[in-house]
Amino acid sequence: MSGPAEDPISAAAGGGTAPHFALSGRRGEVSLWGMDHASPEPTPDSVAPRTGRSFAKNLPLALIAVGAVAVAIGVAVVPPDRTLGSNVRLVFFHGAVTWTGIVMAWTAGVLGLAFLLLRRPDARRVWLALSMAALFWVGSLAISFPVMIKTWGGVLWNEPKLLMSAEVVTVLLVAWAIGLVADRPRLTAALALASLLVMAVLLAITPGAFHPDNPIMASGDVRYIGTFGLIVAGLLGISGGLVLTEK
Repeated sequence: MSGPAEDPISAAAGGGTAPHFALSGRRGEVSLWGMDHASPEPTPDSVAPRTGRSFAKNLPLALIAVGAVAVAIGVAVVPPDRTLGSNVRLVFFHGAVTWTGIVMAWTAGVLGLAFLLLRRPDARRVWLALSMAALFWVGSLAISFPVMIKTWGGVLWNEPKLLMSAEVVTVLLVAWAIGLVADRPRLTAALALASLLVMAVLLAITPGAFHPDNPIMASGDVRYIGTFGLIVAGLLGISGGLVLTEK
């Protein structure tokens, strides 16, 4: 009997048994030298974390973009007023900026309290929320002057709401600057909470004088309330996106 035929690959290599190489019929599997290696395929469990990270990364930018569009649309579609005409848009924007500053001060204070009690959330979020509160209150104070000139014919320097705004701005800027320089999380959280308390007290005790008390909501006009709400929502979206940004 003749022996087994010599494998041509073995002969070319100088003799011996040729390595076994074969492709299996199953998708993504290769048999090489008698070992099966399955190529990894994505599973729902492996895809979900990546999807979640991508969503969290893109959410701040989406909030800022959508918020900017909402503000632009809201300001553009504010109905003209019989007395102020198109100047009423500046009044609406000023009120929305003020409301956003109030909401962000509350946000910073609540986050500061949570950090003091629970060490959560990240102290950076507290400082960013405090930054947004200071930014919008500064904007509110700055816009007050052209609004008074257009609506009242001049700046009323002794107007209680104007003086109150200057006091809130001072408190928030001092707290923001100390938090920036000191870089001590618990101190920043305490300052955010203290700023909220000061703002709440000032808002409660300051009389309206010439400044009407929430005239947009008191008007009962759905168009005014709707456009004002759209502007506020847009500004809050921008603020939320900035607070949620990563380093």
